[in-house]
Amino acid sequence: MDAYPEIILTSAESYFLQAEAVVRGIETGDAQALFASGIVEAMKLWNISTGDAETYIANSSIADISAGTMDEKLEKIALQRWLNAYTDGFEGWAVVRDTGYPSELYAGVSNPTIFALGNLNGAYPQRLRYGSSAQANPNFAAAVSAQGADVQATKLWFAK
Repeated sequence: MDAYPEIILTSAESYFLQAEAVVRGIETGDAQALFASGIVEAMKLWNISTGDAETYIANSSIADISAGTMDEKLEKIALQRWLNAYTDGFEGWAVVRDTGYPSELYAGVSNPTIFALGNLNGAYPQRLRYGSSAQANPNFAAAVSAQGADVQATKLWFAK
């Protein structure tokens, strides 16, 4: 049986994570150069030329982390990571859940006319609930006891 190709980690994501590590002081290097390389690699996925990507980097403040506070730099990196994950909804959701950016998404929704506010009253979901087959597992109660309630507002164990 043929399998469909799946991207696990793009080169763009790798550059963005390296830039974040430099900004946070975990690693050494040129955060702006790594960030710019990430943008170029992300744009290659959409067949945007390196020249056009470099023009975007040179002319867009959102593509410049050479100045600003750490939080401002991390927000720009998170936004580019989220854009890079455009066709991978779970990864995009994870970026927002992990970083809080784009802040407009992390803030959730508040208009009940347009959005169903659900059990979270519009807050950004932190996790998916277990399905019925997982709930039927004899270890389900122990897992929920250790991890927290089986609701979307419960933070994942590694995000606490």
